[in-house]
Amino acid sequence: ETGQLDHAATVYEQLANKYPKSVPIKMTYAQILVDQGNFAKVQQIVDDLSKTNKDDPQVQAMSGMLLLRSGKTNDALTLLQKAAKNSPDNITLKFWLGQADKAKGDLAGAEQNFRAVTQAQPGNLPAQRELARIAATKKDNAQLEQIAQTLINRYPNLSDGYLWRAVAEVNQSRNDQADADLQMAIQKNPKDSAALAALGELRIQQKRVPEGVVLLQQSLDVNPDQLPALQVLVNYYMLEKQPEKATALVQQLIDRKSTRLNSSHITI
Repeated sequence: ETGQLDHAATVYEQLANKYPKSVPIKMTYAQILVDQGNFAKVQQIVDDLSKTNKDDPQVQAMSGMLLLRSGKTNDALTLLQKAAKNSPDNITLKFWLGQADKAKGDLAGAEQNFRAVTQAQPGNLPAQRELARIAATKKDNAQLEQIAQTLINRYPNLSDGYLWRAVAEVNQSRNDQADADLQMAIQKNPKDSAALAALGELRIQQKRVPEGVVLLQQSLDVNPDQLPALQVLVNYYMLEKQPEKATALVQQLIDRKSTRLNSSHITI
């Protein structure tokens, strides 16, 4: 909860070795590994638990998550739906069922499941984030501002609430308020690529172009997958009749993603 994931992983690995039959300890360790992006190790833990605890809702939820991540959406949905019928009150299952619905393009089903999670646990940050993304997609500004305020109240040191409130404000042309909220989001988290991208786009709209370009590039440096930043920058360079800069930017991101994929290759 204080962001010390590496230390948490070390401690929970020791606990898992000391208490190898403890499902809660192993599942907490697996979730920490998910947060670190160590999915190969997560798969090992889930495979091990599935031998003795395959009907445990937490194990089924993590199995569904791994299936989703590997692109096996239908298999994940089938597994999670069956598990949710057997454990209708399990919050983790509802969350991942919502993710499966979203992957299938069923936003209504996803929203229903994420909302069930937040009704049971108003402070569930991942579910609140997903509801915010859905509200932003629907441009439901009232819902987006409500979620943002909940996040600001519960997590005042995170950037999320300020970012989502700014999105609602931009949608309503309340640009001065959005500007202030985006600056606050970046102050809370200088590596919030979405906030950097949104403020960069806003700066360009305000004719503060050099500052906007810097912010957009920072967004891509933090997260090469931040497509809104890429789109705005490419469009800007094309309008400025600088296609070579647009091409170089896209090629740079392709090379970066290719390097990242190669570095994550696992030899078995």
